[in-house]
Amino acid sequence: MSRYDLLKITAKHVGLGIADTFSAGMGSAVKNSIAEIKEYAQKNNEALYYLQVKTFLETEEFDQEEIDKFFNENPENLRLGVEIFKILEQTFLEKQAEYLARGFKKYVQKKIKSQKLYEYIHVIEQLNRHVLDQIQKDLNAVSKYSMHGLPRAGETLSTMAFTSNNTSKNQVLQTIGFIDEEPDQTPVTLSGSIKPKVIYKRTKLYLDFFQDIIEEEQCTE
Repeated sequence: MSRYDLLKITAKHVGLGIADTFSAGMGSAVKNSIAEIKEYAQKNNEALYYLQVKTFLETEEFDQEEIDKFFNENPENLRLGVEIFKILEQTFLEKQAEYLARGFKKYVQKKIKSQKLYEYIHVIEQLNRHVLDQIQKDLNAVSKYSMHGLPRAGETLSTMAFTSNNTSKNQVLQTIGFIDEEPDQTPVTLSGSIKPKVIYKRTKLYLDFFQDIIEEEQCTE
C-alpha cells in the first residue's frame, strides 16, 4: 500500500474536518492533494452509507401499510425514522445495519417498547468486529457449557439457562452491558480454598438482545 493510499484511508476515518486542518497554511500542491483526499473520502463515505441503507432495507421486509400506520400514529415516530437513518450514516459494519433493521421492525410491530429499542441502538452503535467476535465466542461457550444449550430454530432460550451460568471476565462485553459482576456468595469450602471475590454473569439485556436480534439471524442461516 502506498503512502498516498494510506492517507486516503486515514482521511476517510478521521473525518473531513481534520483534512481541512491539515491543509491550513500549506502550499498549493499540498492543498490540492488534501482536496483530492477529501473528495475520495466523500465518495467512499457515500458508497458505504448506500450499502448500509441497502442492507437495512433488505434485512427485513417492511410492510408499506404497517410503516404508514406507524408514522401516522405519532409525529415522534417520523423523527425516530429519520434518526435511524442518521445512525446508519455513522455505522460501518453490515451487522450494525442488520441489527438496526431487526430492532426497528420489532418496535414498529409493537413487540418491544421504545426504551428497549433505545437500549439496542446504544449497543449497536458500539459494535465493531472485535466486539462481535467476543459476543460470538461467549455465545459458543453458552452453547457448549449450558445445561440446556442455545436454542435451535423454533425453540426458546430460557432466562435461567442463559443467565444462571457464570462466564469469565470480559471487559469488552461488560462495557456494552452484556456482562455484570457480582459478589461471590459461595462460602469457603472445608478445604480452605480461596474463592474469587466476584463472579461474572450475563445480563438480561444480553439475553433480550440475543432473542430479539441475534437469534433470528441464526435461525435463518
